[in-house]
Parts: sequence; structure tokens; C-alpha cells
Amino acid sequence: MRHTILSIVFLLLLLSSCNRGPVLNDDDARRYNKISDSLYVAGHRQEAVKFIDSVCGRSQGSVLARYFVYSRKEQFELEKKNYAQAILYDDSMRALIEQNNLQQKYTREYVHALLEKGLIFSNNGKYDSAYNEYMNGYKLVLKSGDQCMRHEFDYYLGMVAYKQDNRAQAREFFKKSFAEACDCESGEKPWYRMQELLDNIGLCYKADSGGREYFDSCISFIHHNEDKFPSREMVASALSTCYKNKGMRIMAARHFAEAKENLTRSFEVYQLLDSVKYRDVILKSKLAYGMALYFADDTAGVVALHNQLLPQADTVQSSDIRELWLQFNYMYHEMRLDFKQAYIALTDFEEYRSTHHNYFKDNSTKDITQDMANLEQNYKIQLLTKEQQIQRISLWVAIVLSCLAGVIIALIYRNYKRTRKANEIIGRQKAALEASNVEKDGLIREKDGILNVVAHDLRNPIGSISFIADMMLMEDGTAMEPDEAFGMIKSASIGSLQLVDELLEVARNDKSTLKKVPTDVSGLVQDSVAALKYKADEKEQQLVYQADEQAGTLTIDKEKMARVINNLVTNAIKFSPKGGRIEVMTAKHDNGVVIKVADNGIGIPADKLPGLFQMFTNARRKGTANEESFGLGLAICKQIVDAHGGTLSVDSTEGQGSTFVITLPG
Repeated sequence: MRHTILSIVFLLLLLSSCNRGPVLNDDDARRYNKISDSLYVAGHRQEAVKFIDSVCGRSQGSVLARYFVYSRKEQFELEKKNYAQAILYDDSMRALIEQNNLQQKYTREYVHALLEKGLIFSNNGKYDSAYNEYMNGYKLVLKSGDQCMRHEFDYYLGMVAYKQDNRAQAREFFKKSFAEACDCESGEKPWYRMQELLDNIGLCYKADSGGREYFDSCISFIHHNEDKFPSREMVASALSTCYKNKGMRIMAARHFAEAKENLTRSFEVYQLLDSVKYRDVILKSKLAYGMALYFADDTAGVVALHNQLLPQADTVQSSDIRELWLQFNYMYHEMRLDFKQAYIALTDFEEYRSTHHNYFKDNSTKDITQDMANLEQNYKIQLLTKEQQIQRISLWVAIVLSCLAGVIIALIYRNYKRTRKANEIIGRQKAALEASNVEKDGLIREKDGILNVVAHDLRNPIGSISFIADMMLMEDGTAMEPDEAFGMIKSASIGSLQLVDELLEVARNDKSTLKKVPTDVSGLVQDSVAALKYKADEKEQQLVYQADEQAGTLTIDKEKMARVINNLVTNAIKFSPKGGRIEVMTAKHDNGVVIKVADNGIGIPADKLPGLFQMFTNARRKGTANEESFGLGLAICKQIVDAHGGTLSVDSTEGQGSTFVITLPG
């Protein structure tokens, strides 16, 4: 990975050397800045500065490109603690944007410059100056409404409060910054900063008042998001720092064994880092580890570590590492019982801690929280004032539009009423026409069916009568006997009359023709069964009726319902074998009556059942004694039962018999 990045850099440097004045747009500038970022976080600090300077430093027309050059150089000088030079670069960043009136276009970059200058002041203790920069940045953050940008602002405020030893206020700023960072888009989440915030929150608690859970959250966060960090070394650095700070906090609470365990893990992780690139952080970890050894009474460990670090002691430039070294040096001499040297080392440590100040140091403090609240309140007042102005304008516009809308609605309503009335008339006419068409189609289908039946079923008996007449008129001695001929004519005539009766019944079946009277249902069924018993006797069949005295009285068309019962019982006799059994029963059902007619006859094939109750069905068959069937009886029964609001159903198995069930409502 390192060689790949360097190859890209050298190639781009070569290309840029051929063009001393490249024309870059903002997208190009951002792309090159990302490459420079990758170099910087990978530890190639000088290469990152040279790359961005060579590609963007002499660009034409791109303010953003030159801004990134100053920003990278400022970052480099800050890391070297060359604050005076860093401020010059920061001022150049701001001047680029201000001179071109681009504060709105490059809001993030402008706010970043303000925050970086505030950081320089706060690092040197000039907190009032830092707060002024932060407040200027906060105004822009409020106007932008960018929640992700706001997290950086709250981070810097937390750092200032922390350096002022206002841990409670710093803790709240860090928590707020972490919550805002979580709301950033996934591509903009500051993963490295988020783990730092968790670590900082833990540091804001006193040793005996909690905070461990934030160090644990920091460690867990790093493990779960390792792939989001720019490099493996940054993962190791972040992880080791969390373990180190947790160990130091536990050690301050005088839990030395647990502190040593965490500091040991920190020390082990730091072994994975480049000793030159991460010299300061490794040295700080080692000194913390040495203090854990001291409190654990590990004399040999303290002596060995002191001898290892002694050659580096004079080259330490960081003030906080220098302070740790002087403290550890005192511990070393005290553990060796060299009290004279221990006293000298302790004196050096106390003097350094009490007298070491940066050249910017001032002791003034400022209530930044109240200033922020006041600024935010003023900003809200401004927004409300503008909102009220907009509302007044919107109100007048709404009044005018409402008047126009009222006129338009009135016109539309008048036309709507006219149109609706016309549509209602057309709708009624259309419905009447459709109903007429449906009725006409039904009548045509019935007419066709009747004609087919008449043509087919009346032809046979009429043909028989004609044939018998011819036989009676023969003179060659083969003429039919009169008694036999008249019997055949009578039989054919009865069949024809039966068919005509059924056709007439179809024509008469209509709800409007029902003549309903209160009727004893059990008595009606019993009369029908008694009237048909002679037919059952002709086939030696048992016709049994089971009456329910509780069936009661229903208001029905007595004549038509008798027709239904007669038809069903007749069919049962017709399609049952000689010696068969037919059972008829009535029973009370809710407020109505159920009538059942069951036989053990030939049954109905399953494929014939769906069309059984249709007019002119093809399910008709001859009876067991070759009785004729016209296929109209069950359709007539269904029409009559439906006209009474009841149901007619069948349960049949071919070869085992059928059961017809009539259900009539009360």
C-alpha cells in the first residue's frame, strides 16, 4: 500500500512538473487533497506537503486548490508546534476565501480555518482569542444548518474547556460532538475523531467517579470499525491510546493490578507501530507503563525501562512527555532508595510543572456556553423576524389566492351541479337500457331453450301417435288392435302434456306471482308423500315420512311448494331401483324449516352436479324403469325455492343415492 501511494505521488509530481500552471476545478482539487490526506495519515508528512504544493500550489483559477496547500502546510507546522508559522498559513486560508467573497460557497473550509486558528490559541492558553474564533465559526454553522459540520465545532470547544480544566463542560461538548458525528452521512463520518471523542469523554471523569465505560466503548468502537480507519497503524495507535488512558485513570484510583494489565496491553499494541513515526506516542505509553510498574513494586522492571529510556530523555520536546519523564525519573531513584537523587528529581518535576507556560498563555476565562446560548437565541430571533415578514407576505398572497379560488370554486360547483344532474339522467337511462338488454338476452336464451325442447321432446310423442294411426289404417291384416293402439296413444299424449305443463310452469315462476299463505309445512309434506305412495308401491319401494311437530307454520305459496316436494319425491321414486327406500323428513331449523328427500338410487355422476339445477340441463337421464325425464323439474324447483328466499342443495354419490335439502326461512 505504501509503495502504491508513493508511485502515484511520483507520477503526479512528474506530470505537474511538465505543466507549471495547471487549470484545476474544485473536483480536481478535492481529489488531490484526498491523495495528500492518504499520504499524511500513512506517516509520509513531508511527501504529502510536497505533493499538494506541486500539484495545486501554482494552479490557475482554483481558490480551493491553493486553500488545500495552505491547510496542509498549517497542519505540518502545528504538528511541529511551530504555532507562529501555522497562524500565518491559517490567515492565508481565510484571506483566500474572504477576498473572493466565497464564504457561502466554501462554508466548511472557512469554518475549518476559524476552528484551526482557535485550536492554535487554545493550545497556547489564549482562551479568549480562541473563543472569538469559535464564535465566528459558530455563526456560520448556525446559518448552514450542517449538523455534521457542527460536530467539529463542539469538539474544539470541548478541547478548550478540557485545557481550562473545566471537565464537566468539556464532557458535555464531547458527548454532543459524538452524537452529531453519528448523524453524518456514512461517507463523511469522522471515524478516527469519533473514537477520540469516546476516549476524551472518559478522561473528563474523575478517577473515582466513573468513565470506564467510555474507554471500553472506545475500544469496542475501534474493533468494530477497523476497516473505516485510513491505515492499520492508526488503528493500533488509537487502540493503544484508549488502553493507556484507561490504565492511567484506573491507576489514579489506586487499582494498580488492573491498571498494569491495561497499560501492558497498551504497551504491547504500540510495539506494532513505526518507532520513528510514532516516537512521541510510544514514549508516552512506555512512561505510563513504567509508572504502573512502580506502583506494582516491580523494581527490576522500573530499572530496566529507565535505562532503556534514558538516552532519549534529553531529546524530548513535548511538554507533557517531558513532565511524565521527570515524574518517572523521580520514581526510579526513589525505588532504588537513592533519596538524594530522588529529592533532586522531585524538585525538577515540581518546578517544571509549576513554571512551564507557553508564550501565548493568559489566565482569563470566558463563559462560552452562555455566549453560544445568546448567539443562538439572537439567531433564532432573526429567523423569527424574517419568518414573520414572510408570513405577512404569504398571508396577503393567500387572501388574494383564496378570493380567486372562491370564484373558481363557485363556477366549478355550478357546472358540477349541472353536469351531475345530466349524468344522473344518463346513468338512469343507461342502467334501464342495460337491464332491458340483460332481460332481453335472458328471454332469448329461454326462448331458444324452449324451442329446442319443443322441437326435440314433442317430436317423439307426436311421431309415435302418427305411427300408431298409420298402423290402425292398414288393410293388409297387420293393423294394430284398437285397445293396444289407444293405450300407446294415451301414453304418448300424457308425456306430451307433462312436457307442456313443465314449460308453462317455467313461464309462471316469478316472485311477483307467489300467493303466500300461512301453511303447516309438516301437513303439506305429508299430503304430498301420501299422494305419491301409489307410485312407490308400483316399484315395490318403501316411502317413509318422518314429521317434526315443531316445524310449525310458514308463510309460503302452498301450491308451488307442493309442486317442489312432489317433483323431488317423484324423482326419488323414478331413479331408485325396485324395492328401494325413500325417506322424507321435516325439521325445525333456526326460525325456518328444513325438508330432506333421500333415496338409495342410482345417484348423480360428479361431472353432472354443477349444472344440475340449470334450465334444459344435459344431466337428465331415464329412470330405473325407463321413465322419461325432460330436465326441467329441478330447475323449476330451484326457481320456486329461490323465490321464497330459501336454498335447494344436493349431496349425491353415483351408485349410492342422493339427498336433496330444502331450507326455508321463517
